[in-house]
Amino acid sequence: MLSTMFFIIFFPFGLEHFGWMRWPLLAGIGVIVTFCCVTSEIVMRYVFHMPQAPERGMRYMVRRNIFFGLLNMFLVVPLLAFYLSRFVNNDIVDNHISWSLIVKLLLVFSGVSLMMSLYWKNVYWKRLYAKELAEAWRINGMLEERQRTMSAPPAACDGQDEQTVTFSGSTKESVTLRPSEFLFAVSEGNYVHIHYMRDGDVASAMIRTRMKEMEESCEGTPLMRCHRAYIINPQHIVRVVSRSSGFMLKLKHTETMVPVSRTYTTSIRERLENPSC
Repeated sequence: MLSTMFFIIFFPFGLEHFGWMRWPLLAGIGVIVTFCCVTSEIVMRYVFHMPQAPERGMRYMVRRNIFFGLLNMFLVVPLLAFYLSRFVNNDIVDNHISWSLIVKLLLVFSGVSLMMSLYWKNVYWKRLYAKELAEAWRINGMLEERQRTMSAPPAACDGQDEQTVTFSGSTKESVTLRPSEFLFAVSEGNYVHIHYMRDGDVASAMIRTRMKEMEESCEGTPLMRCHRAYIINPQHIVRVVSRSSGFMLKLKHTETMVPVSRTYTTSIRERLENPSC
């Protein structure tokens, strides 16, 4: 559509010298461009398995649109070069197939593809942000209702005293605490900074370990990964904030906003909707 509009407005390749015939010629260009777009969409969906899916995130859509633009250009440039050489030629206009014609077509469709990519990036970003904002409002309403009806955090799964968990580093340092005391942990280089509650106050400790090992220590507890650099206790989440980069979590007893990567968004949402041990 945008490519056809470009031809209608600017009449490149000597179309202005064809009088009323310019309109049937433009219609032919529109047919070619539409055919190439439809073909590219089919190939992207069924061959490369990259359908239009804004829910997969902005990076996916940008990468997908770049591939789509390259594929579409690969199809449309040779077809239009043949079409112009065959039908858009007269004593004034010379559009025979040549490197000059190919370069012109590449420049035209590179510019058009860039404008389309910027336009759709803006559209997808707005749609995704609006969806995430609505989701954050819904989750926050659920959290507020839960906080009004619950006077204490959930009990341990088996109904007995809550078991402790020990986080050990590659040296002698270690931290032992109950999962309900755990607030969040953040990776800082070769160390993990653990924030937790102790005797009603916020405490912290640094241990030399990796997030993968921390995550393994959290198995069998409510603690979960929400980002490549963060592990949280979802029982302490009090608010979800939607930002352009994704969700941020506000926890009890701390002002730190914990990011949620799109990889973990679904698991965090499911845990908040269905809290369990």
